[in-house]
Amino acid sequence: MAAIIVLLLLPVALGSSDELQVKQPLWQDISPNGVVNIPCYCSGKDRVDEELEIKLMKKNDHHWSCSVNNKTSPHCSVQKEGSRLTMFTLSHQMPDDVYICQCTRLLPLPVIKQNGTGTLLIPEIQCPILNFWTWTLIGVAGFFCLCSLFLACAYIKLRVLQSEETDDSLTYVQMQRKRRDPDTNAEYVDMREVHSVGRGSGRDMNHNSQQFHSMSYPSK
Repeated sequence: MAAIIVLLLLPVALGSSDELQVKQPLWQDISPNGVVNIPCYCSGKDRVDEELEIKLMKKNDHHWSCSVNNKTSPHCSVQKEGSRLTMFTLSHQMPDDVYICQCTRLLPLPVIKQNGTGTLLIPEIQCPILNFWTWTLIGVAGFFCLCSLFLACAYIKLRVLQSEETDDSLTYVQMQRKRRDPDTNAEYVDMREVHSVGRGSGRDMNHNSQQFHSMSYPSK
């Protein structure tokens, strides 16, 4: 008879465990003063007679737990934000610790417990605080970079235009070497002798013409 009751209640218990799920972050940052907040959420069907208990446990330390009704550590505070969400605030914490959320459905029966995947605590990354002068220097540096880029683009464009204008103004002429006359270089004539001969013949002609006139017309 007892075996039959167990077999009848087993499907109900298995079906109820599937309806209850635990959600928590995979990691959480620790502030510089060692404080961290871990939210635990129990999802499932809303029921009027449902009663849930949400508890935070520390991995590898079975004596540590924190819940609304039970606290084994003074460095844990609990704040309920609805019937399914609870926020745990831990202080004096160190990195690499893992905390597990546990949800227990007390009512309706049977009692069901589900554990989360765990939340790893990691140190918070501190970003440097930039003051007014730092932002000013960043702005000035960015302005000069933009000006340099603009001048470089303008210079490149100007050189391209100059090269195009130079190519358009050039006229290419095919150069041909003239053939030399073989008789031209055979003999060189001194032009001074030619002019002197020409001038001497002119004087002789004038002299002969004067003698001809004197002989033709004798004096009376």
